[in-house]
Amino acid sequence: MNHFLKNSYFITIAVMLMLHCVPSTESKNEFTISGSVKGASTKQLILYYKNKENKSIADTIPINNGNFKFIGYLNNPQKVALTGNVKERIYDNQNIARFYIGEDKVSLHLIEDEFNKVKVTGSDIQDEYIKYLKQTESLYKRIYPIMLEKKSLMNQVYNGDDNAIIENQLNDLNNKHFTLLDSIRTKNLRYAWNHPDSYLAADVILFYNTALSKDSLKKYYTNLSEPVKTSFQAEAIKKIFSLNNNIAEVGEKAPNFYTKTSNGKEISLTQFKGKYVLLDFWAGWCIPCLKKHSELKELYKTYHPKGLEIIGVSFDKDKKSWQDNIKKEEVNWYNVFVGLDNIKKDDAISKKYNIQPIPAYILIDKDGTIIGRYLNADKDSKDMEDLEKSLKKLLK
Repeated sequence: MNHFLKNSYFITIAVMLMLHCVPSTESKNEFTISGSVKGASTKQLILYYKNKENKSIADTIPINNGNFKFIGYLNNPQKVALTGNVKERIYDNQNIARFYIGEDKVSLHLIEDEFNKVKVTGSDIQDEYIKYLKQTESLYKRIYPIMLEKKSLMNQVYNGDDNAIIENQLNDLNNKHFTLLDSIRTKNLRYAWNHPDSYLAADVILFYNTALSKDSLKKYYTNLSEPVKTSFQAEAIKKIFSLNNNIAEVGEKAPNFYTKTSNGKEISLTQFKGKYVLLDFWAGWCIPCLKKHSELKELYKTYHPKGLEIIGVSFDKDKKSWQDNIKKEEVNWYNVFVGLDNIKKDDAISKKYNIQPIPAYILIDKDGTIIGRYLNADKDSKDMEDLEKSLKKLLK
């Protein structure tokens, strides 16, 4: 072997060794999901997650003889959704399983119409999530009967039994409800603070971002470990507290917007000066939103003649489903479209009012000032009862 060939040979070998020694980015971020599905109607699965480029992905997983296997790549541990026969109203469907995965080999055994009861093995972060839920389990159990009792009392109110006794009972129940919610929030945020190396902690902080001031949110973010700070959840947290202070709060002027209604009519918020306006942030896929519509319709029926206008702001996936959901829900007030893919855009109504989880309500007075934030728009867990009380005082 001549000198040139000999050197080329050793260079080639050295390069090959280097390539084998460098850890693969793909394998580092790899996860595997495998298992079985019991049920003849489920022909395939769809997995929703964010890949290593932080893009939202919907991958189809074929089922062969009742078994399936999928290998994917993600940027960091996260909650994913695995669906079977889901046709509409995905969040109310039993054929959807939500769970956490990291760089894991996850095993699932799914039963048709019972995806939501699936047990996940092989995921460290899912095991952590189960332990995390147990710390507030007893508190949630105490909330459920309170909610049932509140619903019963509200039905009495709607049936015309509006009296001081019922109102006092509702106030007592609301105080108990809020106290328990505050305890849950405190426990969960304490968990996030005490586990800075956990990607679950970033998810918890992001979930409670509307309940925290920007300074508090920044402190929670700063407390996270450097690896967790690179997650898309932590990046979202950073973006929220880094925003300019142009998001209107209670007592401030409501940001104006120009858009078109479901009937193609151009409207702006300023045209409603002299009236009270309730912004209803909702979507057809949001079951809690739909469940609130009966109460909202009662409020509209009572207070629209007295000067209340409602503008439904839709987070539906597309305009067709938006139009279909308007007809299905029979929401006969102003309806405008933002769209699920646009909610974080700078010019979106949702961004101007800092709305993320829905349902959420913003109440605006005759002069265009925000006078109330309710449900997921509020930091203090104000609910529909609080909204009704406000309207009752304002529109006598």
